[in-house]
Amino acid sequence: YVRKGSMGTPAEVLARFWADLRERARVRIERPDLPEALREAAGALVHDLWTRALDEAGRTFDARREALDQSLSEAR
Repeated sequence: YVRKGSMGTPAEVLARFWADLRERARVRIERPDLPEALREAAGALVHDLWTRALDEAGRTFDARREALDQSLSEAR
């Protein structure tokens, strides 16, 4: 399909995909009484906290899995 068109077409579609994904992942604080800048900062903070929590949970899960694997190896 790419041979029939230009290489710009797949790049454009991919750029739109990533822009749409970023927009969907953005955390929005919907409070009309807050200034726009504060709403954006609060949304960014919530997103950062969520990302950090997921990373920490992943590290904890991996550490526990390694400990269980080691215990299983010792038991065998």
